[in-house]
Amino acid sequence: MKFVSCDGIKKGRLNYHRYSWCEIDTYHGDWLHDQMSGRGCMDYANGDSYRGNWLQGERHGRGEMMFANGDFYYGDWLQNKRNSQGKMKYANGDSYQGHWQDDQKHGQGEMKYANGDSYQGHWLDDQKHGQGEMQYANGNYYLGDWLGDQRDGWGMWNPKRRLNDQSLSWDTKKSVRSDAYDDGWWWAPNRRVHKKMNVVKLFESDEDDFSDSSVCDLYNAHTKDSSDINSDDYLTDDSNACQSFARDSYVGYWKNDNQCGWGELITATGDFHNAQWKGGTKCGYGLFESASGDSYKGYWLGDKMHGLGELTWANGDSYSGEWQNGEKAGWGEFIWANGDSYAGVWKNDQKHGKGEFKWADGDSYAGDWIKDQKHGQGEFKWANGDFYAGDWIKNQKHGRGEFRSAQGDFEGEWRYDQRALTICIAQKLFYI
Repeated sequence: MKFVSCDGIKKGRLNYHRYSWCEIDTYHGDWLHDQMSGRGCMDYANGDSYRGNWLQGERHGRGEMMFANGDFYYGDWLQNKRNSQGKMKYANGDSYQGHWQDDQKHGQGEMKYANGDSYQGHWLDDQKHGQGEMQYANGNYYLGDWLGDQRDGWGMWNPKRRLNDQSLSWDTKKSVRSDAYDDGWWWAPNRRVHKKMNVVKLFESDEDDFSDSSVCDLYNAHTKDSSDINSDDYLTDDSNACQSFARDSYVGYWKNDNQCGWGELITATGDFHNAQWKGGTKCGYGLFESASGDSYKGYWLGDKMHGLGELTWANGDSYSGEWQNGEKAGWGEFIWANGDSYAGVWKNDQKHGKGEFKWADGDSYAGDWIKDQKHGQGEFKWANGDFYAGDWIKNQKHGRGEFRSAQGDFEGEWRYDQRALTICIAQKLFYI
């Protein structure tokens, strides 16, 4: 924009002038070839104020800008825009120091937020983009990929396990979990991830239970090749970044700020999930191990067991079959720790439909079930050879049925698990 002097006169000595425009912008500084060049100060009509270097009428070089809204910038300029290195302090208490391009955060930089959060990593067009690490005021921590200001790509949320040079699992990104759990050494990022990120964050605790009172050290970035990594390679970082181990920890893929793709989650309570994720919930095939000893391998939908899967309880019970919304539904086989078993149809976590139940003592029932009870047509075989085939209602023989035993056979009507007595009156049968 070309300005015209109100009085047409530049006041001051040669090459150093105070110049006012009709817009009430005021410049005080060096001139060259009738343009602001060199050192100078500009007070703008909107309340902004600039002190620094100029070139051909534009802010260019090192300078500082105080904005009318209270923001402050000190750093490099190019053609009136923040470019290269600079530091910005915002009126709301946020601050940024790093690389700029065309007035936007662009490249490597660190952002500290007034709420205590901080981000260090790559930026693109004023947004977190690329590889970076985020330390949250509540103690949570993320190291990984970003896209459009959101966690997107591969990343680690609260990585809190210690490196063990004898148990590193470097094969693929999916194999982030180490098989070795000896002497308190757990897992680490794999080799391919290490090369991608070119950084490893290490956490350590002297307490085995990783409780809220754990004393931990946050370790610095380590950029050595994986072949050089060993358990003694630790660099201490700011002790204020120490975080509790009683937090969820996730290592894997992200999309739109949520877990998406393959990933491994360890909850604050010690539960372990290695699964496919979508929108922050398990969706697809995955493994689960609870801190109490239960384990599941199979398919998930919306964080619930859904589809084919096998669940084993810590007490020795197990179920293998179909699931729907976290409940046994469809065909499946349940085996109890005491030796009992059921193979058949389920609905709403109950035996419902055709199925066979076998007791550990040798008894068995094959037939219809409704809401966990023998109901409908079914055959019951006792271990001693006795046999009943017929109608059932709510776990009792009721209706027409045939009973065979060593003491004799009976075929007829049953009432509430007992043979019904018959009385003939006027050629009609009555059962009592």
